[in-house]
Amino acid sequence: MAEQTDPPATYESSLKIHQAVSAWFLGPQAENADLLKALFDKVVEDHVAARTSYLPQDGVFITNDVKQSQVYQQMVDQLRKKLSDLSALLNDFSVPFYSPRYAAHMTFESSLPSIVGWLSAMLLNPNNVSFEAGPITTALELEVGQDLCKMIGFENTEDIRGWGHLTCDGTVANIEAIWYVSDVLYRSADAQATIYRAARNLKFYPLALKAAMAPNAPLNFISNRFKVLKCAPGASQELFSDLDTWDLLNLRPEDVLEIPDRLAREFGISSRFLDSTMEKYIVQSTGMNALYENWGVKDSPKFFIASTKHYSWPKGLALAGIGSDNLVNIPVDKHARLDLTALRYALDHCLSEHQAVYAVVATIGTTEEGAVDPIAKIIELREEYQKKGLSFLIHADAAWGGYFTSTLRDPPADWTSQWPAATSSPSSTEDVSAFDRGYVPTVSLKPFTIHQLEALKGADSVTIDPHKSGYCPYPAGGLCYRDRRLRHLLTWSAPYIEHGKRGEDIGIHGVEGSKPGAAAASVYMHHSMIGLHNQGHGGLLGEVSFTCARMAAHWATMSDRTTPYTVVPFNPLRFEEHEFEHSHPPHSGVGADAPAAPFSLVVDSEKEFIRTRILGRSNEDIVKDPDPAVMAELRSLGSDLNINAFVCNFRRKVKKRDLKEGITVEATMESSKLGSGAADPDAHTDETGKEEEGEEDGGDEDEEWVVNDDVAEANYLNRCIFDRLSVTELGQNPRTTPMFLSSTILKHSDYGECLKHFKERVGLETESNQDLFVLRNVVMSPFQASADFVANIADTFRNVLEDSLKYVVHRNTITPQIHHFTVQCTDNTLYLAYRPLFHKANGRQQLILEVEVPDKAEWAGYLKLKKEHPNSVFTLSTNPALPVTIDDLLSPASRTSCLITANEFFSNEYIELNLSISNARIYTPFYLYGTPEQLHVDHMLLKAPNAQFTAENVQLDLDHEIPAKKLANGVLLFVLNLPERAMQPFTGDESTPCPFFHPNAKFDVMICDDPFPATAHGPGLAAASDHYPIIARGFMQLPLNVYTDLTNLNREDFRDDERTTQRMDKRMNWEDQSAWRAMVMQRLGRPHSEYYSSMRGLREDGTIGDGHDISKKPDKEQERRAEKDVWDAGYDVRTGTN
Repeated sequence: MAEQTDPPATYESSLKIHQAVSAWFLGPQAENADLLKALFDKVVEDHVAARTSYLPQDGVFITNDVKQSQVYQQMVDQLRKKLSDLSALLNDFSVPFYSPRYAAHMTFESSLPSIVGWLSAMLLNPNNVSFEAGPITTALELEVGQDLCKMIGFENTEDIRGWGHLTCDGTVANIEAIWYVSDVLYRSADAQATIYRAARNLKFYPLALKAAMAPNAPLNFISNRFKVLKCAPGASQELFSDLDTWDLLNLRPEDVLEIPDRLAREFGISSRFLDSTMEKYIVQSTGMNALYENWGVKDSPKFFIASTKHYSWPKGLALAGIGSDNLVNIPVDKHARLDLTALRYALDHCLSEHQAVYAVVATIGTTEEGAVDPIAKIIELREEYQKKGLSFLIHADAAWGGYFTSTLRDPPADWTSQWPAATSSPSSTEDVSAFDRGYVPTVSLKPFTIHQLEALKGADSVTIDPHKSGYCPYPAGGLCYRDRRLRHLLTWSAPYIEHGKRGEDIGIHGVEGSKPGAAAASVYMHHSMIGLHNQGHGGLLGEVSFTCARMAAHWATMSDRTTPYTVVPFNPLRFEEHEFEHSHPPHSGVGADAPAAPFSLVVDSEKEFIRTRILGRSNEDIVKDPDPAVMAELRSLGSDLNINAFVCNFRRKVKKRDLKEGITVEATMESSKLGSGAADPDAHTDETGKEEEGEEDGGDEDEEWVVNDDVAEANYLNRCIFDRLSVTELGQNPRTTPMFLSSTILKHSDYGECLKHFKERVGLETESNQDLFVLRNVVMSPFQASADFVANIADTFRNVLEDSLKYVVHRNTITPQIHHFTVQCTDNTLYLAYRPLFHKANGRQQLILEVEVPDKAEWAGYLKLKKEHPNSVFTLSTNPALPVTIDDLLSPASRTSCLITANEFFSNEYIELNLSISNARIYTPFYLYGTPEQLHVDHMLLKAPNAQFTAENVQLDLDHEIPAKKLANGVLLFVLNLPERAMQPFTGDESTPCPFFHPNAKFDVMICDDPFPATAHGPGLAAASDHYPIIARGFMQLPLNVYTDLTNLNREDFRDDERTTQRMDKRMNWEDQSAWRAMVMQRLGRPHSEYYSSMRGLREDGTIGDGHDISKKPDKEQERRAEKDVWDAGYDVRTGTN
């Protein structure tokens, strides 16, 4: 198809669209407050007139005497007070969705037409469950449904007409779509009426009908006459009774829908007779299992959907009784779109195995990254596989993307005539320059997206949400059918509902019962006022698309080779699409015959073009630029539909020998490599392959800058940023947040190769298959691109990024510190089990040290302390006055001053030791070590989060003796019948079960040889039992003095003043939810139970109960220390260099 041009084409016409848009919203600074008040006054005035004009002879019921009474006045005062409290609470703590600084979720302020439409109907409280309960709003909902069908592109023919209605949200719309796909209508007609009844299961209705045609069955008399077409086009009609199970399960949906009418038309079968007959055979009566058994159906039909699906789909299949296991995940490509090759493979498998398919679901605008599935190709696949005998429906989940079809529709002639006549120059009464600050042009979508939106009309049903990109109040979801007969698959009637003689009852056609008529009035008002075309709602979305592209330009160019951080968008630049190919950008000025440029230079050229030709220029300058490459580049930026997802990473300094030798450091005790030579997306290499910025250090030739490749550390950086740019703390005032972003987690199980490709672009390792924490920028405000506001938002983000970077670098910088060990004693030797920290470079290792105490007096002092506290856990700490690094501690020439204390760090009872670790042996990690007489265990840390369990002098009862030589080198001990994965994650919060590792605990164990050297790194360190002989089996009993740590080990944030979103769980925990509720009840003056008040409360000094400052202002001394460590490490974040 031809590529769509940017409507409108002129500066003046696009300026008029923005002027119109400015009248559709209250405005970021409530600029249209007077208009809103006038509209509210009009609504109340008309409502009062309606009440007073209905049988006024009934008289006044609330008299002046009542109004003057003390009780009445008291209630009025109380109402005013309650409203004031509630209004203050909402305005103080609600997120400012209306602000251009809000760029987080799919929400924005509702349009003025939708607000007053809602208010007008809300005062009447109509219920669209039936025509009688809401005659006007029912008619409006039907009109809204037709508006949506026309916008989507459903074409009405003699046989097929579209139909749509509103739901409370997209989840319910998706559930309804699942229901109709799995249900079927059987319908018959006579001269008087058409009776509809929903029967279970679209796929199985033909089977039930064939059962009703069996010998001696009620419909046997038509078995030798009733014919149907098999799904393959061009096939001749065959007797329905001759079709086998596979053919019956794959009749085309439109042919199944037509069966009841055909039975009435061709054989005179009344609706009452068909109703009573089929009652005995339909799956609703017999159940799925009976049909499976009777017809030899081995497996339930399947739904196919991209693996990145919305959560409503497995939920919907569970509610429909189909089961979420029958929702088949199709992998996604590197753009997070459904992979057509994988879908074809799945369909081929179904065809060869005679596995029926309910439907293929195409998502038109994913909620995480705005991706659009290739629905045009999916429709072609349906036609292809129908010819092969496999039939299925296509549902489009366009909850986010559906309204973008308005950008493709031209306005009707009567609408165009309403616009003021265009002039070649500004009139004397209209100063165009006055609009320079607010001018926001429209831009068309990407060609791929346009093609998919055009193809949307080929779907059987479409989910679409007016309360998302339709700018209407919640709740307002929607579902549209290409064939209106599909709605009867959900026909249910409650016996107490009286139906009017005229008009259509919408409530009987959906999942919901009672539903607000105000939603229909709201959406209708928005549609009729703004218009679903490219100069109305489409123009609004065109402005938002322009803003999204301008934001994407900043994310794509925010980092370069001089910055200590990188910002990598999920959607690559145009020339990143052709990795490692040699080409020249069309705007580079290089001739086609010139020698090809290296790939990195091509991408750098594109970034430079964005910086010089897009960033820093006004909207008007960009639109008026005669070079078409400018708008072409702008249109190419960002996602398919107005969501910018991106990840921030950082650079760190490592020793060159680490790079050469491949030394590893395990941030999660898995496979993160410090010196793996991760690709730097902003770095160049010279002819020797050396990164150019490696010379910028200016002092240390043994160190080099590389991009962090540790996924856990990148996740931490992005969570720090997210916490600064979202409401995460109890009582946090949203006005202190400079801008708002949202986040998502790209799960390896969902994104697969797509996530791997993205990690490679970010410079992260891919072997561990860890999930990735990603930042999201959803664009809905038409005011963000006004003037230089986008640049202000980008600068705000950059400041937060640089501030967060200091702490990330700090925790990834090895500096001298105090180290702690759990002490285990055998004869004259100490074993020291290190207490690691997963998320800090200083403690990111698991060590077991075997050391000697040269000084006999010191050794005697330790033995005396141990005798006095026989059941204590002893802690060895390096001298607090002399911080050291692990490397210093293990240096052969060092003599380390330490303290050993009982139970607590630096307690009153301690012994000083001077240890020589010249003969240290590092077991990383071993379960069992020591001597045959005195054995110790330390839990292997294989993943994060985890728990450290350490004990000395454990008792073993084994069937074979452990050879002393093997024990000296360390062996592995496995606790049987207690799999660790069943107890993970060890988090230290209320969700963690009681540790199994307690005094006197007894376990079945297995001892295996350890094939790895003492200095080995993971993964795979615990796999010895799968490949090597078992040494012994038996039992282990723990002593009284055991050490467990589920908290310090997993600590992620080492700043005392802030709490970072924990790990990869986006949900607010129970404690914080309770505290929020307690705060709300307190503000509203309502008593709340001890259940809530016992949680962290809000203090008058602006802190919460655990002492954390909710304003998130960092401690200055701590910030100074962090800056010093960063500076010492070679970073200079203040100047943006390294």
